Amino acid sequence: MNPISPNDIQKDIYEVRSHLSRMIELYQENRIDEAGNQIKNIFSKILNSLLRCSGLASSKKATEKINDLYQYKIITDEENNHLHNLRKMRNLFVHDDDTEMSENYEDQEKLEQYMNNFQMCINFCTKDVEWFEKKIIDVYNGVRVENSCPDPSAQQSAAYGRKGAKPKVPKDKSFAVLAPVIVSVILSGAVVYFLRDIFMKVISDDFVSASVYDKPFVTSLACIAGILLIGGILFHELMPQVVTAAVMGSLAHIAARSDLCTVLMIVLAVLITTRYVSRFRALLFWAFYVIWLALFSFLAYKFLGHFFITENSPGADMNMKVVLPIIAYWLLFFIGHSIVNKHFRPFRKTLGNNRLPMNTLLSLGIACVVVVLLYGAFHEISDKNMQDSDVALKTMAIGTIISGFFYMFIAYLICCCVERKDDV
Repeated sequence: MNPISPNDIQKDIYEVRSHLSRMIELYQENRIDEAGNQIKNIFSKILNSLLRCSGLASSKKATEKINDLYQYKIITDEENNHLHNLRKMRNLFVHDDDTEMSENYEDQEKLEQYMNNFQMCINFCTKDVEWFEKKIIDVYNGVRVENSCPDPSAQQSAAYGRKGAKPKVPKDKSFAVLAPVIVSVILSGAVVYFLRDIFMKVISDDFVSASVYDKPFVTSLACIAGILLIGGILFHELMPQVVTAAVMGSLAHIAARSDLCTVLMIVLAVLITTRYVSRFRALLFWAFYVIWLALFSFLAYKFLGHFFITENSPGADMNMKVVLPIIAYWLLFFIGHSIVNKHFRPFRKTLGNNRLPMNTLLSLGIACVVVVLLYGAFHEISDKNMQDSDVALKTMAIGTIISGFFYMFIAYLICCCVERKDDV
């Protein structure tokens, strides 16, 4: 009795078609990376469906699965080669960061060829899907084919080198991977010291009695809006690291009042967040900017309305002087971000999981120093000469740093699980 039913076959065919349709949609939206990742779904579904329909084990590596189909006369020589070619194409896109950073120039050229002419991949996968729709019916009916399968272990060795093991591709240890870290640290440091100056002014006596509509507040809001607009457009790849490091650095300065602790906290936060996978960094980016754009719209509406709108102003003034500038800010951000994201991604090849040499050792060393400095700051809280407001501020900062690093570490573990490389 066949392990699957005709309904299961139709469901598998539908899912493969859906993956192909999604790949085409992403390609038409110029999201080539995401479209390339759909090859993984198409390949996995085709291969596992054939194995399941044949009653073979599907808990092996991809190359072993194909070899099983070949050994048990499920696929022909040509079909065997075709599935291995699809597997190699899948690997190039699933592991595209490793491919770009490796010294395997043949794979690099192949990936670049696919990226520049992705229609080639679509045509290849379309033929595979059409072949699968017919092949799965033959497999269900128990059809066996003739092929020239030698010893299975020899076949695996031919595809993967001596002893059937995939040759390891040496990683590029070039210090070019330091570029996003260095740039992120510089930007984060600049933001921290800019915010520190604003914070010190805000808590000064001159500002306590000042109105929020006075020049210093308006200037600060305008500067922050401009910085975040430029950062979201030109440095969108680095903004999750910069924002996280700026927040943690500011908290470290509040807790320890130490420039050394602030700088080390910035570096440590950047080292951790730089290792987040691209999807999670993109999620952090959009989560932050959705919140910021909503907050900016609310504040800009209040400030612009206060300065340019009177009780007798017509509705047209409200639209021209308040609503239109807010919409222009939104459009400038989204259009600028879209254009730059499409044509200018300088750090794409140097960001990602396990990219930085000695990242772990460096992070642990910095973390130990930061812990010592914060421990000293914690003991200062018991100083009887400190005001209650300072004690509360330092306690809040240290508690937030601890919880912040806890969530950053959890996020890193999740990214490690998500980024786990598929079996080749």
